[in-house]
Amino acid sequence: MRPLYLSIQGFGPYLKTVLDENIFYLIHKERLFLISGEIGSGKTTLFDAILFAIFGEASFPERTPKDLISHLLKRYPQIVPEVTFNFLYQGKIYRVLRRPPYERQTGTVSLWIGNKLYSQKAGEVSEKIRELFGLDGKQFKKVFLIPQGEYREILLSDPKERKALFEKLFDTETLSRLEEFFKEQAKALKEKLTLLKEREAELMKLAEVSRPEELVEKLKYLSNQNELIQRELKKLTQGLKHCEEDIKKKEQALELLQKGLSLEKELKELSTKLPEIEALKEKVEKLKSLRGKAPYLEALERNKILIKERHLALQKEKTSIEKLNIALKENSQRLNELSEREAHIKIKREELLKKEEALQTLQKARLYEENLRELERIYLNTKNELESVESSGEVLQKKLELIQKEREELKNLLEISRALAEKKEKLSYLRAFYEKNQNLLKLKEKLKELERQRHYLQKELEHLKMKHLAIILSQNLREGEPCPVCGSLVHPAKPQRDLFLPQIEHLQKNLEKVEAEIENTKKEASHLEGELSFLQNMVQEKEEEIKESLLALEKSYGELVQKKFSFKELTQYEKKEKELKLLLEGLERQKKELQNRLLQVSEKRASLEGEIKALKGFLKDSQDEEKLKEEIKRITEEIKLFEENSKKLQATHLKLERVLHTHMANYENLKREIKERLQELKAFAKELVSLIKGRLFKNFSEIKKGLQEIKNLPHYEKYLFDFERDRHRLTLALRELKEEASKNNLTLNPETLKQLTIELTKLNQEKLKIEKEKVERERNLGKVEELLHQSENYLKSYGEILKEKRVLEEEYPYLEKLSLLLSGKNTNISFHSFVLSRFLSLILKKANTYFSDFTFGRYRFVEGDIFTKRFILEVFDTYTGSKREVKTLSGGESFLAALSFALGSSDVLLTLSKKGPLETLLIDEGFGSLDEQTLDRVVQSLLNLSQRTGKIIGVISHLKELKERFPLVLEVIKNPEGGSSIKMRRNL
Repeated sequence: MRPLYLSIQGFGPYLKTVLDENIFYLIHKERLFLISGEIGSGKTTLFDAILFAIFGEASFPERTPKDLISHLLKRYPQIVPEVTFNFLYQGKIYRVLRRPPYERQTGTVSLWIGNKLYSQKAGEVSEKIRELFGLDGKQFKKVFLIPQGEYREILLSDPKERKALFEKLFDTETLSRLEEFFKEQAKALKEKLTLLKEREAELMKLAEVSRPEELVEKLKYLSNQNELIQRELKKLTQGLKHCEEDIKKKEQALELLQKGLSLEKELKELSTKLPEIEALKEKVEKLKSLRGKAPYLEALERNKILIKERHLALQKEKTSIEKLNIALKENSQRLNELSEREAHIKIKREELLKKEEALQTLQKARLYEENLRELERIYLNTKNELESVESSGEVLQKKLELIQKEREELKNLLEISRALAEKKEKLSYLRAFYEKNQNLLKLKEKLKELERQRHYLQKELEHLKMKHLAIILSQNLREGEPCPVCGSLVHPAKPQRDLFLPQIEHLQKNLEKVEAEIENTKKEASHLEGELSFLQNMVQEKEEEIKESLLALEKSYGELVQKKFSFKELTQYEKKEKELKLLLEGLERQKKELQNRLLQVSEKRASLEGEIKALKGFLKDSQDEEKLKEEIKRITEEIKLFEENSKKLQATHLKLERVLHTHMANYENLKREIKERLQELKAFAKELVSLIKGRLFKNFSEIKKGLQEIKNLPHYEKYLFDFERDRHRLTLALRELKEEASKNNLTLNPETLKQLTIELTKLNQEKLKIEKEKVERERNLGKVEELLHQSENYLKSYGEILKEKRVLEEEYPYLEKLSLLLSGKNTNISFHSFVLSRFLSLILKKANTYFSDFTFGRYRFVEGDIFTKRFILEVFDTYTGSKREVKTLSGGESFLAALSFALGSSDVLLTLSKKGPLETLLIDEGFGSLDEQTLDRVVQSLLNLSQRTGKIIGVISHLKELKERFPLVLEVIKNPEGGSSIKMRRNL
């Protein structure tokens, strides 16, 4: 995977930051770069942004994507948090844009392949990413970002802790959980079998039997008892049914008689109220006739009061009209007097207009003259400023040319210096190559001699072993039995059993020493071959060519080194050159602005001169401004006073006319209303007189009394209606009851009622007896059914226990064997430890390719079965020819070991993913323990690694010492207010 573009917005400490194609082009070109900056500035956040864009995850499991949103967005609500990442992988360009959940918006993701949108669905994008890399987010982090601290902790910790850390780093805890799972399952299965046997014994005890056959016999007996009790219950139920039917018939007859006697009693009581009902009917008829005339009496009283009120109001309106007529006449006289002065005010208005125009022209001319004087002053100042800027520009240009010339010379000096160092280094490499090549030839000769010795010793040892075998065979020969070798039946003298053993042991020890020496010689030769291969790659030129180039470079260096330079470093020249260019650009802009300002001032000055000339021509005679102002003020006040008086009198006139019209209208309305009320009064009185003439009421007092009682009329009518309804209902119900009693041969009298009550009592007693006997049988049946149900459940539970026990007894041996196999009790190695051991061996084999390179062939990890060493990590030191633990390495050496181990782990994880390699690798911190010499060697080794493998290697560190050692530096500048930013710098 090759990064091409990264845009971070509202993410971590960044507000808006872009690493564009130009920056990544330089990164790909140099292949080794440094991400530098203060602690907390956001160096590792660059990786977090890439991880979030691709997988939608945070680098720490306790964080969510929402936690990555920048806290700076509180001050910049218009910025929406998002990450855009473009990368090249397997020949295709991919683009991912991902936004975390923010405020009310849900998280979104978009994936483009080439220039086509692939998907905007999170599930589809995640599936495509997994298919592409073959890794999840956690695995990608271990492959793409190497956390030095974690790997260093693994190497330097105790073996027990090392195993736990290794499990955590490579997520192999699942294997431990698998081992524990099968162990717990076997234990649980055994406990379950024991529990089932206990349950079986307990079940027999509850069933009160000693064996299952007795339980079956008990079930048969209980079933027979159940059938017998149910037959008896059936007979009792039928008898109870007949008894209940007889009781029901008697109760119905008794109820009929009781109801009939009650109706006769109610009807008799109702008949006593007939005289009272007749008197109430007469009263209701009178009130009904009066009900229609009630509104007339009320209206009559109301109209009398209203007519009296309207007469008083009419007199008030008449007085108001007279007063308003007098006020209106006086106001009209004042208006006529004011209209006579209208012609005089018109002349004053014309005079005011002329004087105002003259004053405005005079003021405008004076303002233009002041502006003209100011423009002349600005013109002179601008001209002087322009001359000063042009002079400063010439001085700066000369300084810039001098700085550029010195920079080019210093750049040549640095390039020659670097070339000199390279040539000297190549010459030292070449001499070391010759020396080590001679040593290798000597080692090869020594190896041939040792192999000849080993061949001789092996041959002698094999010969003696055959003789020793013949002696062992002869020990078992008996007289008369043929020898398996010669066939002889006689064996006169048997040799001693341990005749050749001392010689064999001596040869065996000599052979082991020779083989050990051969192994050591091979390792030494292999180490020398590795160093020779490295030196050969470092030097591609001949010695004469290197020396000639060295002489020419030293001559050029001597010429340049004598010159004096303003600054010691190129960056200072570049900084000064940039400053001068910025100053020149600023002066050029200032010069253009001043020239434009001069042109604008000239144009304005000419325009103002023309305006002043025209205004002076308009003012023929010189006038006094103060006098004009006084005359304008006097005329304005006179006109204003006239207009105010005129408006005030007109408003008063209109108001008086409006009020007068209102009062006159009210006066006419009141007259008309009094007339109408009088006519209504006569009509209402006529209606009430008709009631007295009809002799329903004697006088108006009686009519008023009747009107007060009309409110009770609905109650009287309801009372009459309820009486008639109840009498009709009782009569009808009594008739129907007598007919029904006649059908049942019953007579409505108290003697019949008494006889029925006695018969019903006897039937109820008989029913109670049957019910008591039935309850007893049902109780017995319940007991039997409960025992039967319990026994059936016991038998069913026994069958289930028996079935489950058989399955567990078949399953347990296999599960126990599998648990023992995984835990390693039979093989002395657990499955988890075996897998970790093999995994670690793969990593060490891959790490050795880096470790040997970083240490120039001195160190390599000891490979093999790590489990047998109980996770003790060792290195082989070719300088001493012995092995020792990793923790005995120095600080710088342990750093190189951790880096090699981390790179090996990354390669193994990528290999297991079965996908293409990732071209890019980030190394996070861990350089603080290195001295300057080791630091230079590490950087050079990383540069060689990037050139040899084609990988792009980035180092994340806050160490300032590293800034000058890397060809390319991305510096993260911390800014708590406006967010971190990134500045790129190249070291030539």
